[in-house]
Amino acid sequence: MTQMLVSVTNVQEALVALEAGADIIDLKNPAQGALGALPLTVIHEIVAAIGGRKVISATVGDLAMEPELLMRVTAHTGISGIDIIKLGFFGTANHRQCIKALQPLIANGLRIVAVLFADQNPDFGLLPELEKAGFCGVMLDTASKDGG
Repeated sequence: MTQMLVSVTNVQEALVALEAGADIIDLKNPAQGALGALPLTVIHEIVAAIGGRKVISATVGDLAMEPELLMRVTAHTGISGIDIIKLGFFGTANHRQCIKALQPLIANGLRIVAVLFADQNPDFGLLPELEKAGFCGVMLDTASKDGG
């Protein structure tokens, strides 16, 4: 099944994506990085405007791989009414500790997609661990958006 994901930065763009038939409305701010996060106020506005008519995903930002930080920001974003959180696994350090820290959030129903970065030598050995931890998906992206 083919679906269309449209990334948006505000309510107006979200409504255009909805009207155009987007299956997933993805909230992110590319001006803030590969997975730049929108302010929570904007996320709440978009969630209200969409009103449950489409799946909404959101990023949490280009965060350091610090388990407590990821858990706190992910939990905070998760209560905004979005359906899926996209969380970047940047660099090569602390990935397993971060997966472990996020497991309680997943166990409580939060749907998280792990984003690995092709231009940062991703550890594909994490895939079975992400699956076991309950991540709902894994996405391969690039951290650098310079076209390389």
